[in-house]
Amino acid sequence: MKYFADAVIAIAPVKTRKSRNRFFRKYDRWTDRLLRLGFINLKTRQDMRQQIAGAYLASLM
Repeated sequence: MKYFADAVIAIAPVKTRKSRNRFFRKYDRWTDRLLRLGFINLKTRQDMRQQIAGAYLASLM
């Protein structure tokens, strides 16, 4: 799980604010689907989103 966020940020086209927002919308739809199907729980979904946001912020520095 630790390297998941780094991998997603590495392949995501998040150079502009618009593309970053689009990426997070797609990611939220994908994890919402996983949550509804019971593959992940809410805590896992929130942790993954936090890791990805943290990795994105780290990539800006």
